[in-house]
Amino acid sequence: MLFNMNWNNRKVTGVLILLFFIFLSFFSVYYTHLLNGKIIIGDDIEFHKNRIEGLYEAISNGVWFPKLNMIMMNTMGYASSIFYSDFFLYIPALFRLIGFSISEAYISFMVIINFFTFVISYTSFYSIKNSLTKSFLFSLLFTTAPYRLLDLTTRAALGELLALTFLPLAFAGLYHILYGEPSKWYFLAIGMTFIIYSHILSAVMFALLVAIFLILNTKQLIKQRERVLSLIYSVVLTIALTLTYFIPVLEQTLSQSFKVGNNPIFYMSEKATDLGSLIVNSLSNKGTPNLGILLLIFLVIYSVIIYKIKDKKIKDIYFVAVLLFIVVTNLFPWKLLDQTFFNTIQFPWRFLGFVSLLVCWIVAEDPLHWVLKDKKKMASVCFLSLFLLISYTVNMRVNAPDEEVKSYEEFNQLDLSYLGAGKEYLPQSSDYDVLKEQPLQPTYDKEQLKIDDYNKNRDRISFTFDSESKQKITLPLIYYKGYTAEIAGDGIVSQPFLDKEENGQLSVIVNGKGEITIQYKETFLQNSMLFLSAFSWIVLLNYFIYKYFREKSNVIKKKV
Repeated sequence: MLFNMNWNNRKVTGVLILLFFIFLSFFSVYYTHLLNGKIIIGDDIEFHKNRIEGLYEAISNGVWFPKLNMIMMNTMGYASSIFYSDFFLYIPALFRLIGFSISEAYISFMVIINFFTFVISYTSFYSIKNSLTKSFLFSLLFTTAPYRLLDLTTRAALGELLALTFLPLAFAGLYHILYGEPSKWYFLAIGMTFIIYSHILSAVMFALLVAIFLILNTKQLIKQRERVLSLIYSVVLTIALTLTYFIPVLEQTLSQSFKVGNNPIFYMSEKATDLGSLIVNSLSNKGTPNLGILLLIFLVIYSVIIYKIKDKKIKDIYFVAVLLFIVVTNLFPWKLLDQTFFNTIQFPWRFLGFVSLLVCWIVAEDPLHWVLKDKKKMASVCFLSLFLLISYTVNMRVNAPDEEVKSYEEFNQLDLSYLGAGKEYLPQSSDYDVLKEQPLQPTYDKEQLKIDDYNKNRDRISFTFDSESKQKITLPLIYYKGYTAEIAGDGIVSQPFLDKEENGQLSVIVNGKGEITIQYKETFLQNSMLFLSAFSWIVLLNYFIYKYFREKSNVIKKKV
């Protein structure tokens, strides 16, 4: 029915497409998250559950913009909110505030992510091609792409899943700047901003993709300076919108060394797959990092007929897709990059999300009118995509080990000591295995120092002390820049410092008598960057309002 309707009736078609997207948003998680009240436990789920619950706990205590997740590391605090933005986690956290369980909040969030991936993919492509059919096809293929479904299910890679939601928007912006309407440069800025707030590694990878496209279009950019200016505008706006993320991260990394980048748990060269395995896995339609049957077939087909395509835009996209497909494998010399910044990407197969986007884009563009010219072919591609979606999610549920399928009651249980595989945001001097067993009490010389009225509430610790000499007190808080100490009485207390001898915990030096309050307070840079980013968002919103009314006014004048 969808393909036999009158496509000129755009409003009716738009409503039907929207309803179809809503249905698929629920259906995509039915077998993996809803069936029989059980959910498949993904690799990163415990970490992201703790992130959501930590934000909910902070908001419940009146802290709307927390810098530390105070339920993590057994309430010793963890700087995930600084290094791994909570920007989109307010959605499930607010669900928790209105009474949802953690499982209900998480599943609802997955449905919302699915829906917005459909919608953003659709509108991003439509902004370029102004075609309901092409936009629908792109959105369907990309949102149901096996690698994205892998992030949704087996990996539970929430950050990367969110980044994939905005990847089409950012790419549409890049497309406009290089090939389309450079005046729509803000697509790239907004898309890149949301990717940064979702998953910084995906932002780094997208920046690499942008660099490749810029190299491919160097001659054109030299001749058309307005496109270069559009790119500059996009970069400047992105920086302005993300100051509240980057500057606090920089501030923390300059204040001490963290495990991120210093203690790689594996190397890219070890995780690169061989080409044969990648192809076999893609054909299997199972829960391993792969491109999927349908997209692999299209990549092969366009590899055979690419010589017939004259459109440079399509050739550029095809070239980058093939290049990144090779980058996923051990054909690429990853060994040379093991000791470089690029190793922070962790898994070469992360690029499969970008390959999926580019292949879907080429298919939807249909440069040789091979798919869209014939409604039967169009319908066949769409139905095959839906069939593979069903097959994939059913396989996920059927083949999942019993220990990875949990009831909602089991899912609602939290492991507050879990920090993710790499524990990246712990101080370099810390030992996780020791910290997680650490008693939540102060450590000091009881013969030389007396402590009374000890109280710990989130990131705030208070107590009275009595000492006749300088004494060190180590507190059950992981040290991050921003902790301050205040004293009432005649005694003396140092400002909190990183104690490398105590696994990166916070320590102070005291002398005399007094009452101490130690608490995390936002730094000047954290507060000022939040203000500047918020101001940038307000300016951008006002620009869009002005732009809307100006265009509306021009339409009215033309009619008159």
